[in-house]
Amino acid sequence: MNSGRCPKCSSTEVYRSQHPGGIWNDEARLLKVWTDAPGPALTEDWHTCVCTACGYCEFYLNDAAALQDIAGAPPGRLWSKIIPAAWLADPSGRHELRYWDGSRWTSSVSDGGEQTEDPL
Repeated sequence: MNSGRCPKCSSTEVYRSQHPGGIWNDEARLLKVWTDAPGPALTEDWHTCVCTACGYCEFYLNDAAALQDIAGAPPGRLWSKIIPAAWLADPSGRHELRYWDGSRWTSSVSDGGEQTEDPL
């Protein structure tokens, strides 16, 4: 989105926040800039891009120390690493592989290269 084109709808109606922080709606559904996050003080290196054609948003943080803090945080607390879609070892142990779709385990499984379905 930093290029000025939305990756979702290809619109060029893309805007970048002039203030650090994220965006949210208050009780009156008015868009606000969020600058009082808990934890370390926000930096000018955090900004938001939004496409006004489809509503897609992206946030960018260009603060090396903050990025290291995020990468070093204990799993499952404030941040969780995204695991791309792939065939991975079946967590149930019933099959060799189970398909992870990028957000959850599916019923697609594989044993010896043969694919079948088995709900978790």
